[in-house]
Formats: sequence, structure tokens, C-alpha cells
Amino acid sequence: MQDIVKILRIIGNEVRMQIIKLLYNEGELSYGELMQKIGIARDKSGKFGYHLRQLVDNRIIEIDRNTGKYRLTDLGFKIFDLFKEFRESYLALQSRDMLVSTSKYVMEYFDKNKIIDSLVRETGIKRSLAKEVAVDVEEKLKNANLRYVSTNLIRELVIATLLEKGCEEYIKKYSRYGLPVYDVKNIFESYDLVRPYTPNVLLRILGRSIIEAYTMSQLIPPSVLVAHLNGYIHIANSSDWFIGVEDIRHDLCLCLSKENFMGNKFFPEIIIPAPKNFREALFSMYITLNYFKDYYYISQIIDNFNFILSPFISKGDQDKVSLELLYFTKILNINNLSYRNYRPVALACAFSLPKEYEDIKIKYKNTGLFSFVDYMDEALLLAKTLLNVLANVNSKYPSKTPIVVLKVNDRVLRDDDLLSTIYKALASRVPITLVKEENYVSTSSEGIQLEKPKEVPILPAYGIISSIAVNLPLIMLESHTEEKFFDKIYNVADSVALAFNSKHSFIKDIVAKRRLKPLTEYILKGDYYYRWEYSRYLISFIGVYFTAFLLAGNDNKDHIISTARKLVKELIKVFRDAVKNEEYTVEFSFMCNDRNFVRVVSIIRNVLRKKNIPIKNLEQYFSPLTLMPYNIAGSLEEYLKIYHSEPFRELKGGVFLRVDPIYFTKDDLVTLLDYLLKYERPLMLSLDYTYCPRCRIILDGFHQFCPKCLAMIPMGAHFSRVFSVYEPITYVHSFYRDEYLSRKNI
Repeated sequence: MQDIVKILRIIGNEVRMQIIKLLYNEGELSYGELMQKIGIARDKSGKFGYHLRQLVDNRIIEIDRNTGKYRLTDLGFKIFDLFKEFRESYLALQSRDMLVSTSKYVMEYFDKNKIIDSLVRETGIKRSLAKEVAVDVEEKLKNANLRYVSTNLIRELVIATLLEKGCEEYIKKYSRYGLPVYDVKNIFESYDLVRPYTPNVLLRILGRSIIEAYTMSQLIPPSVLVAHLNGYIHIANSSDWFIGVEDIRHDLCLCLSKENFMGNKFFPEIIIPAPKNFREALFSMYITLNYFKDYYYISQIIDNFNFILSPFISKGDQDKVSLELLYFTKILNINNLSYRNYRPVALACAFSLPKEYEDIKIKYKNTGLFSFVDYMDEALLLAKTLLNVLANVNSKYPSKTPIVVLKVNDRVLRDDDLLSTIYKALASRVPITLVKEENYVSTSSEGIQLEKPKEVPILPAYGIISSIAVNLPLIMLESHTEEKFFDKIYNVADSVALAFNSKHSFIKDIVAKRRLKPLTEYILKGDYYYRWEYSRYLISFIGVYFTAFLLAGNDNKDHIISTARKLVKELIKVFRDAVKNEEYTVEFSFMCNDRNFVRVVSIIRNVLRKKNIPIKNLEQYFSPLTLMPYNIAGSLEEYLKIYHSEPFRELKGGVFLRVDPIYFTKDDLVTLLDYLLKYERPLMLSLDYTYCPRCRIILDGFHQFCPKCLAMIPMGAHFSRVFSVYEPITYVHSFYRDEYLSRKNI
């Protein structure tokens, strides 16, 4: 009995118990290692030595003669095993009255076995280690004297305990994603009349934060995440990057001829009978756009809108067609009442028969077998009617959607009535993207053009799957020399390829399991509706001109442009080589219209500040929206000529142009169309305006005071087309706003 009492007295000291625990968990340790791990100061080494001697003298620990390190004896191991059993029983008695509020909002008595089961199930940790963690957590809760605890608190304590034990690999799997209470409160309190929230928008914002955290920590490879966090690359719309696509380009030509439009036994959610008149055809299009609205994060476009619908109208039905189109545009805006929730929808109209439609003979529900060449006049009439309807709507109060993509050819310049219609729409602030008509090509509202496969010219849907922006200026600023710059570029190219590979593997998995149903379900002859194999990934080179300026070492514009040509040519080669063995196709662009990119702009500014590089007006050299700033050319034609030259032609994207709404004339439009046909670069025109909420009138240009009521124009009432669609200038980051407004009016 006396020996047992003596042993209990020896191990009753906290420092000695810590020594035993360390040696039990980690094996042999030296004198210095024990002091360091327990946290004993050097000036107290004598007292620490006394504790060690007590343990050695009582044969609880011993010294290895070969290594000189301390280790537990058999007695020491037995003592600690008994101590753990006693500790568990004691804590169970102490915590039996502790109540836990579970994630299902019910109260339960605390049970450490649930922690053990949860750890093993969620992380794959060994059960013995999970038991140690659970016991430690139980002790911390007991010492805190808490009567009520939540599962959130328990999970945080588990993570802290795992960190203490050096088990970082399990923390990542056991983490909980969500927002701090402070952030959620701010989201609710930021509800206002200028940018109204709806419950759906709030849920979307809160949900995206969780998805973004999961994407960044679990789905994106670590090296890609590091490149993104460092600012070398930018993963646009990271919350949707894995679970959605960037844009969807619909061609409903064949779908409208089906007996059941957008639905069959594999796809029962939205079985709609084939339309038999113009109204039903528009309704089918709306259902399509609405059904896919949660699966893309940049834009949707219906290609060849006017030709697809042309068989449903006749020349005498213009008033009826106008009325139906008016309702169609209004219903499209129902889902876009808030700018925060806005996702553009575009309608593309052609003025000559698309090449892919030439050899098609098709039958709609109330028509015989026909060819689209028979409906050229109806298609032209429908395009004009659409522009007139939108002009009337936007002249009263501009709507956010649809954006109209006009495929321009020589015929447009010869048709004075058509020119007048386009001019009226532009003058009424209808968002229009002008593109040169090309065969087997579709164009998004941002001017990103994709070729269609000639072997399958009519795809129900395809587009850009995902994009990554490469922040060239930052890479150059941190490289100092051209050689180091390209060394980093090779690493970045590998990271981009790895990111696309991860997304593509994810896609193959969801297609195989038929998740994301609208994108993966069968619809036409056993094919998927969204044709992944013909869709592309997009790499955007941001800050080409600024990087060339840094490489050139001077501000001579000709020298910078020459350097930019060499730079783009080499970049395309490097990134193509990085993905040349993959089963997907990559396109290149120069623009990044994701607003989160301002984070990368801020990084560039900070680096410039730290390196004392005196660039006062960064927007003179750097633009995330354009290939190069507008001030490098003496005229718009010279500017577009640069875009048209090699290798810049390989970079996709349109040119945003500010147009003075007061002085813009029909002759200016003709000049723009001439430039478009000559230089083939899509043009997005913006006629900026101001809205007076007091008088409810639209004022051309920017006004600080309303000339009618003399009231000051409130914040958020100045609109411009910066990101492909009209929106309040105050919503746009100051860097974009300054860069955009500094452009010359045409």
C-alpha cells in the first residue's frame, strides 16, 4: 500500500505528469527536448532536473545508455494507461449533465463517443487518436464549467486539439464552412433601396461564401490555390467555378422542331410541347433561359434568334410580333430585378442566312418541311422589330436585358432603314454588341467568339466552361528580368493547366453521374444538351501593355507595342504547350470582367508602392478590360488596327467604346460599322446617361443636377456600360471607373 501511495504522490505533480505523457506519445526525448516541449525556462532547469530524478529513482522512466535520452519503463506505460482510464471515467461523471445544442437544433447530453465517431467518419483518422482528441476536448469543456455548449464550439475545440497534436492533415477535412456572425449581420443591414436584396439574393450570397470556401480548400489543387492567393492568376467567380459554366450559347433551331421541346423520358422536369406559334416559341425560349439561369455565371445567348423564329411570323403580323416581343423582354427582366443578382442574357441576330442553316430542311409543328432561306424577309423584319421594341422600352427606363448581338455584313450598310433602326436603338441606350458576321462562329455579349465544329454545325448548347486570368504585371514586377519572368510564366502555365484538368475531371464525374441535370441530360438523339466536348476553356492575359512597358524599360509607344507583340506570341506558345496533350481546347483573351479582379489590381498597386515605382496614373498603362489603354493611338481606327494585327488577333474579346450621347450621329454609326467590317473586332458601345428619380426622366450624359427640377442627382443614378451591360457607375470599382471614363468619346 505504501508503494502505491508513493507512486501516486510522485505522479501527482503536473510537470511530472506532462513528462510521462510526452514520453508516452513521442517515445524517447532528450533533456532539452523535454524542457522545450513542456515550456520550461532555462533558468529553471535545476528544478526540472529534480522532477526527472524523482521519476528515474522510482523506475517510472529510464535513460537509454546508447542515446542518453529518456524513455518510459514498463511501469511508466502501465501508470499512464491506468491514468487515461481514470481520466475518462472522471470526465464522464463531470460532463454527464452538460447539454449540447446540435446542428439539428435539438438538445442532447454530451457524449464524447459522438466526437470519436464524427472524426473517424469525416476524416478517416485512427480511432485511438480520435479517442485521445475527444478526451482532451471533454477536459477543456469540463474546465470551462459550461452548462450548455454548441456543436460549433465542440468542432472548433476539436480542430484546436488536432492542431496541438500536429494533425493538420485532418483539420482540412473537419473544418466547417460558413460566415462569421459579423459578416452575416452586415449583409442583412446593407439592404437598401438602391441595391435591393431579395430573400433569394441573400441566400445566394450566403451560399456562395460556403461553396467558395469549399472550392478553395477541397477542389482546387494546392499549387493552383497558392498562385491564386499570390495574385499570379485569378480564378474568376470562384464560388461557381467548379459547379457551373461561364457562358451558355443556345441554338434552338433543332429543339423547336422536337415533338416535346426541352423534354423527354430522360429529362422530364420541363416537358413542353413543340411550339405551334410565335408566342409559344418565345415562351419555350424563356423557359430554356430561365431553366439554365443558375448554371452559368457570365452570360447566356440565343444564337440566330431572328432566323429561328422567322417561320412563326408573317409580314402582316408586325404589331402582334411587337407586342409579344415586348412581353418577352419584360419577363426576361423579372429574374434580374437586382443588379447584384444580374446575369446577362443576349439575343444574337443575323442579317443573312447563317452558313450552318443553308442545307437544313426542317419541320415545325404547324409548318411543312421548309428551308430557312425561304424566310429571309421575316428574319430581317424580326430583327428590326426587336430593335424597335427595345428602343421604345429603353427610352423610358433602360432595362438590363437582353443585350443584342448584331452580326453585321455589307448588307447593313446598304440598307438605310436598317441603319436607322440600329441607330435609334443605340441612341435609346439599348446595349448592343456589334460583330462582323462570320460562318460557324458564335459571339457572346462580351465579344468572345467561338468557332462551331463544321462536322456538327448546329449544337443545342456549348460555350466557355471556365476561365482563368493571368496577372502578367505582377509576375513581371516580382521577376525583375525577362528570363525570370518567363521562368515564372512556365510555372503559372502548369498551374493553369492543373486547374483546368481538375475542372475537367470534375465535369467528367458529374456527366457520368448525371448531376447538374440541365447541362448533362440527354435531349437530342442521345446527345447531351450542353456539348462539353465542343466547349472551351479561356485564358485571359491581363495587363499585356503594362507588362510590355516594364519589359521595354521606356515609354516609347512603338517600342512597347513591338514588345507586346513578342510577349503575346510567346505567351500563347507557352500556354498552348502546357495543355497540348489534354482532351479539351483552350482559347485566349485579353479581358477580365469579373469584379473580384480588383483584388489583383490592388496587389499591383501595393507592389508598385513597395518598389517605389513612380506610376501615378496606372490606368494609362494597365487595363483589365482591354488589350491596351486607349491613349496609345491617335484615333479609333489606329487603335482597332493594332487589335487586328498579329498576334493580337488570336486574343478574343471586344472593345468597349464610350459614345457621347449628345453628339453621336448616324454617320458615326456608319463609320463604326466600316471599322468593324475592316478590322473584325467586336464593338460594345456605351451611351452613358443619368436618371433623375425625382422627375423620372433620363438625361443624356453625366449630370450632377437635374436641369428640370434642379435637384442634386443621387449616388447610383449615373449609368454606363462598363461590364457589357448598363449599370450604375457607383457599383463599379474606382479603378475601372477612372479607366473607363478616361477613354476618348468617338
